[in-house]
Amino acid sequence: MDVIGHEYGHGIDQFTPGGANNENGLGEGTGDIFGALTEAYANEPAPYDTPGDYLVGEMINLSGSGPIRNMYDPQKVSNHPRCYSSSIPNTEVHAAVGPLNHWFYLLSEGSKPTSPTCNNSTVTGVGIQTAGKVFYGGMLLKTSGMTHKRYRTATLTAAKGLDASCDLFRKTQAAWDAISIPAQPGDPTCTSQGGDFAVSVSPSAGSVDPGSAATATIGTSTTSGEAQSVTLSATGAPAGANVTFTPATVTSGASSTMKVTTSTSTAPGTYPITIMAKGTATHTAQYTLTVGGSGPGTGTPDIDVNKVRAHLTEFQSIASRNGGNRRSTSEGYRDSVAYLKGKLQAAGYTVTEQPCTSGAGPNLIAEWPKSDAANTYIFGAHLDGVAAGPGINDNASGSAALLETTLTLAEKNPNMKNRVRFGWWTDEEQGLNGSDFYVRSLSSTQRSQIKAYYNFDMIGSVNGGYFINHITSAAAKPMKEYWDSLQLQPEENTEGAGRSDDYSFEQAGIASSGYATGASYRKTAAQATKWGGTSGGAYDPCYHQACDTTNNINTTALNRGVDGIAYTLWKQDVSETAPADDFSLSVEPGSGTVEPGATASATFITATTNGSAQSVRLSATGLPSGAQATFDPETVTSGGKSAVQIATSAQTPAGTYPITITATHSATYTLTVGGGTPGCDEQLIVNGGFENGSAPWTGSTGAIGSQAGQTAHTGTRYAWLGGYGNATSDTVSQTVTVPTGCASATLGYWLHVDTDETENTPYDQFTIKVNGTTVETLDNTEAASGYQERSVDLSQYAGQRITVTFTSVEDAYLQTSFVVDDVTLNVK
Repeated sequence: MDVIGHEYGHGIDQFTPGGANNENGLGEGTGDIFGALTEAYANEPAPYDTPGDYLVGEMINLSGSGPIRNMYDPQKVSNHPRCYSSSIPNTEVHAAVGPLNHWFYLLSEGSKPTSPTCNNSTVTGVGIQTAGKVFYGGMLLKTSGMTHKRYRTATLTAAKGLDASCDLFRKTQAAWDAISIPAQPGDPTCTSQGGDFAVSVSPSAGSVDPGSAATATIGTSTTSGEAQSVTLSATGAPAGANVTFTPATVTSGASSTMKVTTSTSTAPGTYPITIMAKGTATHTAQYTLTVGGSGPGTGTPDIDVNKVRAHLTEFQSIASRNGGNRRSTSEGYRDSVAYLKGKLQAAGYTVTEQPCTSGAGPNLIAEWPKSDAANTYIFGAHLDGVAAGPGINDNASGSAALLETTLTLAEKNPNMKNRVRFGWWTDEEQGLNGSDFYVRSLSSTQRSQIKAYYNFDMIGSVNGGYFINHITSAAAKPMKEYWDSLQLQPEENTEGAGRSDDYSFEQAGIASSGYATGASYRKTAAQATKWGGTSGGAYDPCYHQACDTTNNINTTALNRGVDGIAYTLWKQDVSETAPADDFSLSVEPGSGTVEPGATASATFITATTNGSAQSVRLSATGLPSGAQATFDPETVTSGGKSAVQIATSAQTPAGTYPITITATHSATYTLTVGGGTPGCDEQLIVNGGFENGSAPWTGSTGAIGSQAGQTAHTGTRYAWLGGYGNATSDTVSQTVTVPTGCASATLGYWLHVDTDETENTPYDQFTIKVNGTTVETLDNTEAASGYQERSVDLSQYAGQRITVTFTSVEDAYLQTSFVVDDVTLNVK
């Protein structure tokens, strides 16, 4: 049915304004969209074309390998691109369909886990029927030679006409942004009458011991009209507790950190705290605070086993989408790695994929970047399964428990006394290959820093027992202590000896332990008496079988296992002292040279080093006579940046001045005033690599950043001028003072030019101007792979205050991108 709808879509494309003479991918994408709309309208049950699956041609199985295309993730079929780039117009028409299909799915359903966005944003869907109206409205505005970028403008116009509140307009806009098609010069704007906002809290609950603090993020969003100022407050906190917000007032669309600090006298209990957000109206959100620990050991959290089960459900879904398993060499394994990596990075972990030599997918290593790495404890589990089934108990159970423990650690953010590292190992089922590779890759110094390794392999067996590796060892002490507190009478894990990843660490002389609930060995009568279950039955009757699904999990055992992991981690790595809030302060660049009457620029960078983010107010001392320092902004939340301008006067005496920037902590910026030889041998451009935001660059600062389709020369950011494929101009400028008395002044930069122009004719231009005078001109004929280093002699401007401007100018047709990075102006 969707294939027939697809073909009718071609007819609609041909006979709507502008016809079907479109950029590659648009015609086939139009067909796929109408195929999906046809399926949704018919609403036929399985096994017919299933509405809402967003697969194309899966029932006819044209090539014998399943769907022809996949709209929610185009890369899953023949690696079709899911993001728009300058190569799409030259891509084969059926492969080029990916970005438009992806956009339609995101607009219809939103960025569910199965449909990753290109800019890591979260998109909210509007439903397939409304998305269809938006797309058809855009079709009615087509012109001949339609492009993806023109479709953005057309569908935004259609969405604006369909919904006066601008909500549909914003969601359509977000879906285009999410496939790497940015704002276009012809895009309409949308302003609704009135205004409103929403407020949320994440997480919605937290647990602390008396005297400790819990944090959460208060999110706001503009739901209609313009953004507005929102003031936050809270009621319902228990006696002795204090609730603060940083910042206390935000503009809707921004977030604030809420910190609930209890005292040692705060009574244990559960308290519903109401967060009130007051703007033009008052909205509320609920946060539940639990005071008082529930496990042995002060401050040890009780891990929510339902969240662990939710991860297991996702692993089951990953297996189901990838041939029914998560074997280390499969797409199911790689999708499992991606799922973990996304969760861990969002929580603030330093995450590394370690490629292995066995042909399997990578190990995944997550480091909590707190405390001294000289004392490291590693917690690990193998992530892969066997080919026979989805591998939920073996070993999604250990992997999921480990993941939820890491997320809880990040949420609690306690003061660390030792370093903790987490590893999810590949290819365990084929001989411990992943963990063995990791251990062998460590230097002798790195191995000596690891004080113990803890392994978790199958901790939810339905007929299981409670087993600990090396149960009498020092490493096992906290693990046994926790299970003893539950009166479980754990036993030595004889079945698992030498069979899981802890053995790789043992072979390297690293102390190890771990939990397991058993595999194919059979439960004895004595074990059944003390633990329950079936005497004579296998601990896991689905071991290495297709039935190892989410139904093959003992939730009680899983809960005891994950709580024991947390208890062990807190015992070995967490300090009982609540972390004091702290931050660091630095300045880039650390010095600058100006003539009297000129202004120097720098960026002050703050970072939260301990505890929670806090408000930081900046000030400066040590300024020379006649000079003033201004900060934008003057107050930041730690983790933010501020641009400083130090303006001298014509009467400021020459000399070198150490200026102290103070915000409880301090950083020093060295200002040299006065020309001549003492001011030479300097680099004058500030933020020439664009890594510190856009300041002090001016002009088309939206061109500065990191976007799909281009890469940086160094670092991650650059200035991408042009690349639109229509008559557009971009500029970025910076003003500096070139000292007098220097032998030379040289402007250096790295430029990458790529173009869709096929003729050796200068259609699109790139110029560099100094105070409005062109000093260099390049064009699309300079296109080449990679960056080229270039320089311009500016010695003639010695003693002058100059504005250096980079400009791109495109004609109305094919795109040319001029990507600039690592700009310098060196004086000698």
